[in-house]
Amino acid sequence: MKVKAKLITIILIFMIFMSAAFYLEKSTAVRTPKLFATNGESSIQNISEVKALSNGKWIRSFRAADGTIYLRKHLKSTDGGLTVEAQTKVDVEDVNAVPESAVFAKKGMFYALRGRAALEKPGVYTLNAWRSTDDLNTVSSEKVTFYVPEGPVKEPEEGVWYGLYVYRTILEMPDGSWLMTLYATFEEDNLPSYNQNAQTETRFMMRS
Repeated sequence: MKVKAKLITIILIFMIFMSAAFYLEKSTAVRTPKLFATNGESSIQNISEVKALSNGKWIRSFRAADGTIYLRKHLKSTDGGLTVEAQTKVDVEDVNAVPESAVFAKKGMFYALRGRAALEKPGVYTLNAWRSTDDLNTVSSEKVTFYVPEGPVKEPEEGVWYGLYVYRTILEMPDGSWLMTLYATFEEDNLPSYNQNAQTETRFMMRS
């Protein structure tokens, strides 16, 4: 009787171990999103599994207040990126046109800023912006002005990373004000670059 009970205990422990191993494998596996259009056919061609962060391309997207993720080429995802489908209701192609930009989204307020600022005169810059107060049913465009007294004093040359950039998320502070990241590059900076990807940009160093 004791031998039988011991055998049952061993079997139960083995089953629990196998179940835990199976769950761990499922939870850590990389799932490739299914991309389809409303007619069931693939809406994006030449899809390859992302096996590393160095074999992809810049893909701009943002998440609206209702959780919907909007991507370029009039695509959206309503399940956290597991699947992507075509959409025609919301036109945010300009917002997603470049990787460098910033977005703020909550119920009743959507606001986005284009990444690189245009130089108007030394210390004064303008940015394209988009605003919606009806949950993206309509989106209006506007220009905003930034004042950075010691900012870049010229427009960037072709192929040179230089200028003033707004990037990533806009945060709402407890007092209702907004906080965002602003990057700038200054020609006078000559600190050595230790990052391999930045060694081609040694003419300028970035500040935030």
